Amino acid sequence: MKNTKCIVTLVIGKNFKTSWTELCYKNWKDYASKYDYDLIVFDKPLDTATRASKRSPAWQKCLVLLQPEVKNYRQVVWIDADILINNSVAPCICSFVPEDSIGGVQDFAYPTKNIYLCLLQQLYEQWDKKEIQYINNLTPQLFYRNYGIETNIDEVFQTGVFVASPNYHSELFKEVYYKYEDKGGSEWNYEMRPLSYEIISQSQTTWLPYEFNAIVLQYLATHYSFLIGVKPSSLLVHKFVKRLYIYYSKFSKNLTMLEDSQEYLYEQQCLNSAFNNSYFCHFAGMGFNSMKKVHLHL
Repeated sequence: MKNTKCIVTLVIGKNFKTSWTELCYKNWKDYASKYDYDLIVFDKPLDTATRASKRSPAWQKCLVLLQPEVKNYRQVVWIDADILINNSVAPCICSFVPEDSIGGVQDFAYPTKNIYLCLLQQLYEQWDKKEIQYINNLTPQLFYRNYGIETNIDEVFQTGVFVASPNYHSELFKEVYYKYEDKGGSEWNYEMRPLSYEIISQSQTTWLPYEFNAIVLQYLATHYSFLIGVKPSSLLVHKFVKRLYIYYSKFSKNLTMLEDSQEYLYEQQCLNSAFNNSYFCHFAGMGFNSMKKVHLHL
């Protein structure tokens, strides 16, 4: 181990690993080399118990600090596998975070807390009209309370990216893994609700710039607000809006991919805008196919 910091992720399943390797490996490796990180990729479950097999592998990020390959580093950067790094502008993430602190991006706050709230209200109104079932997480308190955590904490830690130290934080993450249970589907955000609560409650938290975990769907809803509210004036735009709206509604599996070249261009432009305005561009809920439309600065 020549470096004091590393980047870690988990890629389980042949197809998932293949997609990550083709689209992300070089991108991540370039970033790691630029700032002297080791890159550690786990492609097998860290926990093989029956309980682990019955819930999302996302929970196993809580175990990475305990792994022999990781535990001797001073700082560890966890990155969800569905993220592309904008190497032309992304700075060294660890340089923002003291070793005894956990660094991450605040959710429910982009571009501001008030604007996020307005956009979320609009989205819920659309879902109500369409009779789409959802969990009302209008405030951070509701985000936790719906899971069963009573708190007045007014912040949410987005756990797709974090910086932590095995020396200081291993037990906190381990506690979350064994103390809390999975609630079900993706609408429950897997480990994020309890992990966010415990990080903010128990540790010194360093809030990183949003660009270090820029959620593409949040970016689209913020900067292309017609996607969730305004009736398009043309069939072409309507098809595009429908496509991204369904992504935002987390129903992308039911969507027939549209092949219109002009529509593809519009979508590509929006996705590249999201990428170019981020450091770590997070395609949560969108899949690897959307990554293919981004022009990386190689």
